[in-house]
Amino acid sequence: TPGAIEGMQSLESPVGPITPTLLVIFSVILIIPALMIFLSLSLPPIVAKWLNLIFPVIYATMSVLIIVGGLGTAWQMSFVLYNIIELFVMITAFITALQWPRN
Repeated sequence: TPGAIEGMQSLESPVGPITPTLLVIFSVILIIPALMIFLSLSLPPIVAKWLNLIFPVIYATMSVLIIVGGLGTAWQMSFVLYNIIELFVMITAFITALQWPRN
């Protein structure tokens, strides 16, 4: 999007100045969904169920914020579309986890 590269070069992000700590936080946000695939298969069912109830709520909240923030800007519509799909996936994961057996 226009101005994105300049913002990166000046170490600015939508949430403030880019610092090593912020990069670690962004990395964790990106790592968790990939880890959830492995954890859902390897953890005890009750733990996997709770993680699949907690993380979709967190990620759905982030998606809603991105959707609301991107509406009205033509350059942001690709992010809005991506996050609408992500929101659907998070809702599906949450509903599926609700239906898992208790033990």
